Amino acid sequence: MKPPLKAEGAQSRGRAVLRFVLGQAQVIGATAALVLLLRGGVNAPAIWAAVLTGGVSLTSIVLFRLVWSEQRKPKQGLCR
Repeated sequence: MKPPLKAEGAQSRGRAVLRFVLGQAQVIGATAALVLLLRGGVNAPAIWAAVLTGGVSLTSIVLFRLVWSEQRKPKQGLCR
């Protein structure tokens, strides 16, 4: 097994950092939305916090489950 190239290591490190940042944004956004909902009821800031958190979650899902997971899968031939 050969060691990863420098570019591959930097790319996977960048993805790990991005994944961590997006995860923290999801947790902080969900907490903020919940606090806003409990303290002020359904109002504009609470709705915006929930919408923005949903956008961050959707971005994370698209990047890490659809786009980059397809790049990691090995290509399969016709024979299985």
